[in-house]
Amino acid sequence: RYFRETGDMLRKILPNAKVSDNFYITPGLDGWDLFELAKQTDYMAMDIYAIGRWDNLMNNMDIARSAAYAWKKEFLMMEYHAGPNNWITKVFDWQLYTEALLAWARESRALQWYMWNSGKSGREEGIHGILDLAGRPTERMTAVTRISSFAQRFAPLLKRAHVMPKVGVVVSQDS
Repeated sequence: RYFRETGDMLRKILPNAKVSDNFYITPGLDGWDLFELAKQTDYMAMDIYAIGRWDNLMNNMDIARSAAYAWKKEFLMMEYHAGPNNWITKVFDWQLYTEALLAWARESRALQWYMWNSGKSGREEGIHGILDLAGRPTERMTAVTRISSFAQRFAPLLKRAHVMPKVGVVVSQDS
């Protein structure tokens, strides 16, 4: 209810605003149901750093995409260059390219890069910035620039891309 009401409140001021939040996958016991959350928002925005590790990336993107598509909503990835690297301080350009290609292969319609400056305190101090603590561009800046240029160049093709995965439906654990 919170997300739907927040969106309604914002659209009173900006009628055409698209409203969501940065969601992440948690066990069902935590009360987060991505399918219900996607129903309440204008698009499904999945927070990548909460995924934590590379081996969780593809299946978590598939769950978020499925939640979005269940309600005919778009799916996108947020806080993109913060992970999934288990909070390592050095993220290389090839990791960002791989993450971007995986997101587009799963029909993410946008990548939101986070954060411009490195964190000044707390768990994120000195890491996750496109700029370092002194305000100088990092390897991430070069990667983000190249990935963004690629996305802009191929935007018409990427927007039309649609994957029709082969699926199986389990109707009984006995079969």
